[in-house]
Amino acid sequence: MRIIFDRSTVIAAVTPLMCAVSNKNTLPAIEGILMRTVPGGIEMTTFDLEKGVRLFCSAEVLEEGYIILNAQKFYATIRAMGGRQIELVVDKNLGATILSGSSSYQMQAMRGEDFPGMPVLESERSFLLPQGILRALINQTAFAVAVNDQRAALNGCFFRVTEGQLLLVGCDSFRLAKCSADISIENLSADGRALDFSFIIPGKTLAELIRFLDDKTEGDELPEVRVYLTRKHVIFRFDELTLFSRIIDSEYLDYNRVLSGSDANHATLDRQELLGALERATLVTEEKVVGAVRSWVKLTFGGPKLEISSISSTGRIYDEVENYYYGEPIEIGFNNRYLIDTLRACTAERVTLSLTSPLMRMVVEPAEDEATLTDQVFMVVPVRMHD
Repeated sequence: MRIIFDRSTVIAAVTPLMCAVSNKNTLPAIEGILMRTVPGGIEMTTFDLEKGVRLFCSAEVLEEGYIILNAQKFYATIRAMGGRQIELVVDKNLGATILSGSSSYQMQAMRGEDFPGMPVLESERSFLLPQGILRALINQTAFAVAVNDQRAALNGCFFRVTEGQLLLVGCDSFRLAKCSADISIENLSADGRALDFSFIIPGKTLAELIRFLDDKTEGDELPEVRVYLTRKHVIFRFDELTLFSRIIDSEYLDYNRVLSGSDANHATLDRQELLGALERATLVTEEKVVGAVRSWVKLTFGGPKLEISSISSTGRIYDEVENYYYGEPIEIGFNNRYLIDTLRACTAERVTLSLTSPLMRMVVEPAEDEATLTDQVFMVVPVRMHD
């Protein structure tokens, strides 16, 4: 194999590939980039057995080849090289030499056939989604996705795609985010199946997907991403880049039942004012004291001002936020970080907090007169306060 790259082009191509490189040192091949020469350049793939990235990089192909190079070493080398062009030469014994100007670096390659088997990146079931809306919904739900929960489904974000609506749900048992958007979704399924798909994408995949999504939500021509569904994988195809991931094969929780209930107590207030007060409360709730348990924040409802307070072993804090409150007086405690993350995910200027009792979940949603790009409902579970 012999290939000549433009240095800036190959660096730009390899950068997104690094998100799907395994660092567990279990199989040398999945620590590498699979390189296959194609007309006009080279096809590069990384795959950590859960998610993968494939893209095309333009290059001058002098000799064809099919090899694997260690991703970290190759990436570090091309970034350190100083020339405008980078030449990659791989001999018959899989000795790889990277040349740029007067500099050269040698490393060992592996046979392309040693790369793990990957899913077929095509499917009869597919549809088009606007990138900006998808990005916004992920931003509003990903924070609530669990990490290493024993219930596999909660370690991912639930997607439901139907005619005219995209719905995402994230839940980690302590927080829940349910966000949707009424949008035009083009059904490209060749099997004639109606547009009604549900699947769960791992949280780690969402963190990488959002990096590739355009944030444009207004204008005549909005960027779109084509989504393919197979029995075990979901594939997101952009212009020259494909991100694919396994799907969590599990039933998701009944989120509508969790959110249901007749809340008799409601407070409407400015989201930024409440967020500012909670962030000031972190001086106490997140204070690092040896042997101390992280404290909770207490919200006291019952008058024209919401009282926010917290006490730790070394200090206390008190704040007030003006609100319109209807209901019985309630004192309720929360993990402060969970409240902050929830309010940051909400995009409304004013929010309504709905409660039933100090021991039951609180629902956070945009106030009735707020116009938002997406429909948003959040839930936070309280903590038991103690003296």
